[in-house]
Amino acid sequence: MQEEDTSTILKRVVTATELLARTTEASTDDIVALSRVLEELQRVVENFGKQRVLELSGTQLMNIGVELYNAPRASLRVLAQVEKAKRNDGQRTSFSRYSLVLTRFVAAKIMGLSLICFKDDGSQEKSGEKSMQFMDECIDVLRSFGRVGMLMLQSASIDSEKCEEYLSLAKESFSSAMQLWSRIGLSHLTKFKQSLELEDIVDDLWDFCVDRVRVLQLLAQRSDNSLEEFRDIVSSLHELKMLAPYKILYASILLDLMKSVSDEYRHVAPHELQVSFAEEALRVGESLENDGDENFPELITSFKQHMLVNLLQSLCASGDIERAETSYQIIPDNRDPKVLLLMNKLYVDSKQFEKAHRLLQLLFQQDCFDDAIVGARTFAQALSFSDKGLNIYRELADNYGDADFAINVDLACNLAFIESKRYDSIDELKRIGSVKQSTANTS
Repeated sequence: MQEEDTSTILKRVVTATELLARTTEASTDDIVALSRVLEELQRVVENFGKQRVLELSGTQLMNIGVELYNAPRASLRVLAQVEKAKRNDGQRTSFSRYSLVLTRFVAAKIMGLSLICFKDDGSQEKSGEKSMQFMDECIDVLRSFGRVGMLMLQSASIDSEKCEEYLSLAKESFSSAMQLWSRIGLSHLTKFKQSLELEDIVDDLWDFCVDRVRVLQLLAQRSDNSLEEFRDIVSSLHELKMLAPYKILYASILLDLMKSVSDEYRHVAPHELQVSFAEEALRVGESLENDGDENFPELITSFKQHMLVNLLQSLCASGDIERAETSYQIIPDNRDPKVLLLMNKLYVDSKQFEKAHRLLQLLFQQDCFDDAIVGARTFAQALSFSDKGLNIYRELADNYGDADFAINVDLACNLAFIESKRYDSIDELKRIGSVKQSTANTS
């Protein structure tokens, strides 16, 4: 059975390569045949990966994997030209985008399988030269998986009909790349690679990790249970943190990426995930250093403000008063009107009106009328526009004298929604009207 499957890999790669050589001349039968070949190759490679017993050498597998990886190159080039020109006439590739990128995915899996052969025969341990060779092979396969993942992500936005399939394969490709990276490690890599070669590898790793996060974000949007994606995103952030010192721009890019993920969680994820992510991202942010960027301290402060406000929003939404108060205290600019508005609503919802009142007094001093009137309205509504609730409108008017008319109209309109206060609303509207008329006559 193993001899049969070994032969299958060799034969199927040859068949796929021959089919893909017919860039613009393949028949319908050829297209169907390529699909079957790729399906069978995936099955055989997966089977070998589980058994870890092969009769091919690592070098043989690597070579046929590379051959298959390069086979769709001409078709992908033609496809890119057609898509760029946005035309349906002229030269076109016979094979679909999905078939071409799937070919590269299968090729990367074969190359990954070759590393098992290298590892299991122990040859990489025989000499420094063999160790260096094995390191190079690992890096090549890692890059192949990473580039396939990036190609899948790009394809998901171009070929929307198969978006789910592309994203799933992108996730698997990046996961395979990261599994290889966990075997290599940064400290081990720096023993074998230096200068420009090391810089190029780190650049690729950085791009792979960033795109992996983007893929996981897109998958999380489509999932009812995004816990797995959350764990993988956090893992990628820690990999990026380790790479950040290698380039001046990396740290600021990482900060922006974490803000982007947090903003996404604010809209689609359970509050528990947003809280966990924000706390983890803040720890990552605190560990970053960038002496080469004189503006970096300001970027860190801005990042903390952004993340802590998102964290506070989730804590307030879940009613976690104790942790919300702690977060509020460490927000760099905790007198930001949006922050005060969040805390005001938290205290109002929990019936802690004295604390809410003190925050409203701070809010009224921030010269932001739109947020101030929202805060006053929230407070008064919670007290059913009782005398205590109405007093907050008077305090608002004391701080925003030029906005008397807007304040009084807001009060009158809100009173109209309370059955017992409707006559008060009518009286208030009459009073506003008479004041308006009197002012007009005076003018």
